[in-house]
Amino acid sequence: MNEITFDKSRFHLQRDMENWCVENIGKGGWLFGFKGHEDDTWGIKSMFGHTTFTFVNPEDLVIFKLRWS
Repeated sequence: MNEITFDKSRFHLQRDMENWCVENIGKGGWLFGFKGHEDDTWGIKSMFGHTTFTFVNPEDLVIFKLRWS
């Protein structure tokens, strides 16, 4: 999988990043990889303020990095 992790200095942008993914990449979210969400193209998880976005397609990771890194 293709992942990028942000530290807690960007935690306040998490919702904006999530909304951007829905609008620009498609189906995905917090339940990525769970039953019923096998066709999600991206996912998000967060622990202790560190947020990781995972993408099925490497191209989606590239456009995400161009926008948010």
